[in-house]
Amino acid sequence: MWPWAGALQGLQQGRAPAQSGAKASSSQEEVIPLGEEVLEVTKRTENRGTARIRRYVVESEVEEQVTLQSERIVVERRRPVSDKITGEILTEMTVEVVETSEVPVVNKRARLREEIVVRTERTQYVETVKETVRRDEVEIRQPSKKPTARGRATS
Repeated sequence: MWPWAGALQGLQQGRAPAQSGAKASSSQEEVIPLGEEVLEVTKRTENRGTARIRRYVVESEVEEQVTLQSERIVVERRRPVSDKITGEILTEMTVEVVETSEVPVVNKRARLREEIVVRTERTQYVETVKETVRRDEVEIRQPSKKPTARGRATS
């Protein structure tokens, strides 16, 4: 006898079918639903971390050599080479000579040394997702035919 025949007999006698998942119609047939899981792959964006770039000031001592000049006043007395008078004499006279010296003058200016560029780069890649899904199968046994799988009857 068919496995579902008992449920049909129960319907004929006014009782509920033996299997709760099966539904009967008024024409004495039983419908057995076969379901399956379907893999649905979606995607979401996750935070993988944060890069923090901090700019700060560092002071360091630097040295640079510079060549400087200085002058000093030298006054000397000497004997004339000849007795011949070449300029005014016997009058008052003042001569001023300026003594100079170079000193380093330090100026600082800001210049652009380097630039840091921060950006994100997006790449695409394919990842294979493997998962197990389930489905209902049915085995039909009829007295005159061989058992078949997956709901296909053989002739």
